[in-house]
Amino acid sequence: MKRNLNLTRKQNSTTAASRFAFGLAVFAMLFQFSGCSMPGTTEEENKPDLTGLAALLAKLETPKNLTNSAATPIKSEEEKDEAKTERSATKIVNGVPIQYETTTKKFKASATYDTQVLLNPSTDVIYPGSVIVGSSIDDGSYQEVVRGRKNEIMVSYGGLNGVTTEGGKDGVVSGKIYPSLSEFRKFHNQIINQTFKGANSTYTMVASDISSEDSFNVFFSAGVSYESPSISASVKASLDYTKETTKKKYMISFAQTYYTVDIDQGVESFLYSDFNLDDFKGVRPVYVSSIAYGRLGYITLESEASLESIKAGVEAILQTPSLAVNANAGTEIKSVQNSNNLNVTVIGSPTVVKSLEDFADFLTNGGFSSESTGQIVSYKLRFVDDNSIANIVFNGEYTLRSVKPIMGKYKVDAQLTGISCGKAGDPDDDADLSGALTLSYNGTDHDLWKTGAHNLWYIPLKGAWTEFPGTPAVKNTNHAKYYSTDVKSFFITSKNDKFDMKAESVIEDNIRDDEHNDVTKSISLTDLDPDNTYTITSDYYYYGNLIYSTKFKVKFTISEIFS
Repeated sequence: MKRNLNLTRKQNSTTAASRFAFGLAVFAMLFQFSGCSMPGTTEEENKPDLTGLAALLAKLETPKNLTNSAATPIKSEEEKDEAKTERSATKIVNGVPIQYETTTKKFKASATYDTQVLLNPSTDVIYPGSVIVGSSIDDGSYQEVVRGRKNEIMVSYGGLNGVTTEGGKDGVVSGKIYPSLSEFRKFHNQIINQTFKGANSTYTMVASDISSEDSFNVFFSAGVSYESPSISASVKASLDYTKETTKKKYMISFAQTYYTVDIDQGVESFLYSDFNLDDFKGVRPVYVSSIAYGRLGYITLESEASLESIKAGVEAILQTPSLAVNANAGTEIKSVQNSNNLNVTVIGSPTVVKSLEDFADFLTNGGFSSESTGQIVSYKLRFVDDNSIANIVFNGEYTLRSVKPIMGKYKVDAQLTGISCGKAGDPDDDADLSGALTLSYNGTDHDLWKTGAHNLWYIPLKGAWTEFPGTPAVKNTNHAKYYSTDVKSFFITSKNDKFDMKAESVIEDNIRDDEHNDVTKSISLTDLDPDNTYTITSDYYYYGNLIYSTKFKVKFTISEIFS
């Protein structure tokens, strides 16, 4: 059986007829629980006992996700001992070896919101005086309590300027209504059909690092009600979480409030004159105490810049839209201009924004007017029993991935592994060779081979390779001598970096003057043969005729080094 509670003040009148006492008691109880007044009582005595009604609601359980403590901005705390770091396989980017170090950290996000963003402006639950089942705040279903009898409330509009009627008289910005969706819509239409000079437009914005998909889900949901999969997909449309990148992904949510509609509910006021206690499902109910009209949007982008720089840039653009397309704008603006995959989603507006130019136009020309009076973008809640604020507690967990490039370098081991000498006309002779083979990089010389006239190398003049170590070099076939060379190491940044190879060689010639020739080649690792060797040739000409040809073969061993 439905129990309508309408507590009345204690009755003072009694009857002297004791034989009717029991019947009157039952009669009085039936009247009390049916909301009817007792015969013979005054109007004052039949007024609802608002204090008693409020006390009944106050005894109910407080919703888990609601509190009357002060609002706090969202903050994230890293969970201890949860960070993990991984290195990718080496990639060569513009000749430079790079590994990507991905650090994964787990965070807990928490906040207390006094204002809830509304992603579905057309919902029929959010209006001033709407009562919501407290437990439905916890599960996100937002169920309105439609039964019960509400008292008349005063509703006022704040932020509208120069409101006048058609006749030029001062317009109406407040009035009393019995809270219902139809009553509010009727009153709201009366207000916005007047003439305005403008509205006190204000911006609020929140910038978040959404470099992982679950961080997007957390920050997109924070302080939001009536989430829409289509809106979420639109906001996330330009974000690709499958590709590895060093760029951060950011989301900036912004709300432009034109005006607010507030209930003037004093401390002594109470929303109900009667209700069915069962409708509240054992949990303290809340009511919509304020709604804001305006427009709402989300910006997502990718950038190498910091979150603080992007936030400052967007904030400046919100205040001065022309900066969005100003080529001489400051560093923060340029960080937005130079970002990638910019996407702007506008809620409750037909405007399509595909670029910064569109965004600047949207901010400049799409504001408040008599034709565009805004959509509901946010609302506030209060507890029904005592009119105290009902701020929503938000908690979420997410994993954030940060990718850092680790620039490597190449360790280059170089060794002279062979010399070939050829001579026109006397193939059985051998060269008495001296000189040097030097690699130079970054101002440092590395001698791969160096010998003077006192320590000649005897290389057969047959044009075949004399390899070191292993192949004997023979002087007139009378004796054999093995030569060896040392490995020289140096480091370079990129395979495209140039280094010099200089061959200085002298062949002693008993017939003519000693023949000598110097040659220098500027090479990089990309110039090596497939077996990672490089051959430099020094030719000797006499009166235009090739006399000697000396070749030096260098073997390179290349390894990637990362710190």
